[in-house]
Amino acid sequence: MKKAVALVFALSLLQTTTASARIRLDQWSEQDIKREVLYLSITAVDWAQTRYIVEHPEYYELNPLLGRHPGIGEVNRYFLASAAIHISVSGLLSPKKRRLYQTATIALEGCIVFNNDRIGIGLRW
Repeated sequence: MKKAVALVFALSLLQTTTASARIRLDQWSEQDIKREVLYLSITAVDWAQTRYIVEHPEYYELNPLLGRHPGIGEVNRYFLASAAIHISVSGLLSPKKRRLYQTATIALEGCIVFNNDRIGIGLRW
């Protein structure tokens, strides 16, 4: 039941977020969309890795917004909000700034995911 509520909340948040930035989202290029999908995909892997950390106390979270040992609810709320915020910010930026923002955040998330994998952090859904 909790997962269903979280899913409904996430979809509602995403719909509200994209509706508020719709004018700009309608102006996205195919490359803008591909970059956003790539960012969200890499972030989904980071999310799964962070959920793994919750169940494996030998690992700890480095994100100061989550703390060293967050609960699963905190992790889920953080990543849902993070995705919605990223879409909104991307939608509000000019095309040039959007490309820079998306590229930089893809690189950052990619480094985080790579490092987590390198030290043995698995995935958990």
